[in-house]
Amino acid sequence: MNSTFDPRNQSFFIAAPDGAATIEISMATIEAQRVRLANISINYGVQLGLCILTLIVALLLLPSYKLKKAINMVQVSALVAAVVRLVLLVLYFPGPLTGYYVAWTQDASVLKSSDYYTNTTSNAFSVAQFALIEVALILQSWTLIRTWPQLWQLPTLLLSITLAAATVVVKSIWIVHHSKAVVGHLLPVPLDSVGEASVILGAVSIFYFCGIFFAHLSLHLVLTRSVLQRPVKGLTSLEILAIGNGVLMLAPSLFAGLDIAAGPGNTKVLPFDAGSWVQTLVVSGLPLIGLVAFYRGSDSQLHSRHVSLFARGVFRDSKAEDTTLADISNPAASFVFRTEAGTDLEQGIQVRKDHQLTAEPGGRA
Repeated sequence: MNSTFDPRNQSFFIAAPDGAATIEISMATIEAQRVRLANISINYGVQLGLCILTLIVALLLLPSYKLKKAINMVQVSALVAAVVRLVLLVLYFPGPLTGYYVAWTQDASVLKSSDYYTNTTSNAFSVAQFALIEVALILQSWTLIRTWPQLWQLPTLLLSITLAAATVVVKSIWIVHHSKAVVGHLLPVPLDSVGEASVILGAVSIFYFCGIFFAHLSLHLVLTRSVLQRPVKGLTSLEILAIGNGVLMLAPSLFAGLDIAAGPGNTKVLPFDAGSWVQTLVVSGLPLIGLVAFYRGSDSQLHSRHVSLFARGVFRDSKAEDTTLADISNPAASFVFRTEAGTDLEQGIQVRKDHQLTAEPGGRA
């Protein structure tokens, strides 16, 4: 037995499309392709599960009248688009683009134009999802921007809309270019100038909204000198949105940076799709933070009524009107400032006092 022989370094030959020439395939090539496809499939599978769970949670926990709010309708629509997009991406793996012959030989000449339909459709849903994400970020940030000095409100809003619109338009153009360029080739397709602009604008958009949320959070910290301005009553819904969105956008910003680092010229390939994670984290994070603000904001009667009931030992359902999330549209700020007389005044969301509740007959007091 030859001790220098390594069976893992074997090669074999596959006949080329003309039937005469042969294509050499090494075990290292097969192993690399297997690992790449496994990494990508796990990546999309995790994202799909996260989006499905978030969609279920949002539909179950949001009251029906809250689902009619513009911000919630956009977020739910974005989640639906994300689920469809990721399902199509998962279907890519048992499809013709990853067949053994195509994957190992990198010969796309045997593929038909119809073999690319799944990939093209998933790209179209990717643009639709990103457009909905941009709208959701604009609506969410406007909730906070309206508490800023009036001088900054309109310019910031116009910049947000302009950047979001430009990003979506460029991404749409790139998808058209991609759909034409991929025919007769295998993924990934090298980016042209439009593709490079699409990746960069998408990252800049995420960085921008992350900056808005952190700017609002920084102003809040400076003016109140504390995250928990009311340690007894807790955070208001607006404060939860500011803190939650600021922290949330850190992760998409990281993956957006990785997407650029992967190479606008496609010089480096990550073992996962960083751009897909940017969309998934935003689309799943925004509804969850909204739910936390809806249920746990100290200015929510839903929150205070539940606290009062449990404090009194009354365990029954109670219908209470809420004043959170999409209803947080008062342009006054939630910040605390000091007047000339030295009195602390709070603008914006007013913390409502708990209604005086009494236990109904038969309830435990």
